[in-house]
Amino acid sequence: MAGGNDESTLGLLDIDHSLLFQASDFVLDDARASRIAALKLKIDENRTISDDMKAAMKKLADMLNFSLLDYLTQKKIRHVSLFTDMTFKDEDIQERQALVLLLEVLDFIVHDVITPNDLFWNMTAESKQDQPSDMDIFKSFKGKQRHEISEENPFLQKIAAKYPQAHKAIMETEPGFYQNKNNLPGCAFKAVDKPLPETKNTFLIQSQLTKTLAEILTNSKGYTHSKAIMLEHMLANLGRFKNILVVDDNPEVISNVQIIKQKRAHNKSDHITINYLHITEPNRIKQDSKILRTMKRGAQKVSGIFTSPFSSRTPSPSSSPPKTRGKHEETDIQLPSPGKF
Repeated sequence: MAGGNDESTLGLLDIDHSLLFQASDFVLDDARASRIAALKLKIDENRTISDDMKAAMKKLADMLNFSLLDYLTQKKIRHVSLFTDMTFKDEDIQERQALVLLLEVLDFIVHDVITPNDLFWNMTAESKQDQPSDMDIFKSFKGKQRHEISEENPFLQKIAAKYPQAHKAIMETEPGFYQNKNNLPGCAFKAVDKPLPETKNTFLIQSQLTKTLAEILTNSKGYTHSKAIMLEHMLANLGRFKNILVVDDNPEVISNVQIIKQKRAHNKSDHITINYLHITEPNRIKQDSKILRTMKRGAQKVSGIFTSPFSSRTPSPSSSPPKTRGKHEETDIQLPSPGKF
C-alpha cells in the first residue's frame, strides 16, 4: 500500500454522529477553523457545482468529523459508500447529494449511497392498478402490526397480493434474493438522485414501505438493526473489494456486525474481512481488539480472536455463533486532532 491508496478496502460510512455531528459538538479551535475555511474555498473554486449545492456543502463542512476522515486517509482508504438507515424525504436526499460531492472534493471515491430501501425498491416500483396504493397499505397499519412476522399478518397479506416477490423474500422463500441484479446496493438512491420533482416528498411513501419491509426481513433473520441485512446484501455484491470497514456510532449496529463476523468466520471459503470503527465521540472511536478474550453473553461464553482493522490475521471461529447481544473486546483510540488541510 506504500505510495498508493488501499484499493481492496471499502469503507461503509454512517452519517449522523459518525461522519457528521452538529457543529456545536466540536471545539472550534484555530486548526479546525482554518481547515473548514480552506475546504469552503475549495468548494467555491469548483465551477461545476451549482450555487445552491455549494451552500449545502458549506453547511456540511461545519459538521464534518475530520478526525474520522484523517483516520481513513492515514489507512489510505479512499473508496467509500454512505451507509445510511434513511427514508427519502426531500431534505435528506439533498443532504446526501451534497455530502457525496463534499467527500469527492476531499478526494474520496464515493461508490454508492446504501440504504435499506435497496432490497425492495425495484420490487415495489410498479404496482397493479386494481390494488390499494402504497399509502393505503402503509398507513392502514400501526408500526407493531407492520412488523409482525406471520403469514396471518394482514399487512404482509396485502404485500403478498401486491408485491409477491417482496413477500417471498421476507418469508425467505426467494432463492438468491441478495444477488438479485435488479436490487443492487445503492439502487434506491440512484433512482431518486436527480433534480427533485415539484411534488414534495415524492419518494417518501415508497421508501417508508421499503424500509419497513427491510425491517421485517431483519427481524425474520434474527438481527436487531436493518444495517445487518444491508451489510449482508453488500457482502453478496462486493465486487473487487476484499475488505469491509463499517463505521457507525450505534452500539446495536456494531453488535450486529460482530454477529455477522462470527457467522462468517465458520466459512472457510470466505476471504472477505469485515472490520468496524465504533464512533463514540467526534474524535474518539473503538476498534476491534486483536487480544484473545473470553466474553460473557448473558449465560453464554464465546471465545475468539477479533482482529484490529487492516490486520492480515484471520479471525479464529468461536465454538458457536453468538445468539445474544454482548460486547466484544475493543480498544479505545483517541483520533488525531485535525491537521492542515
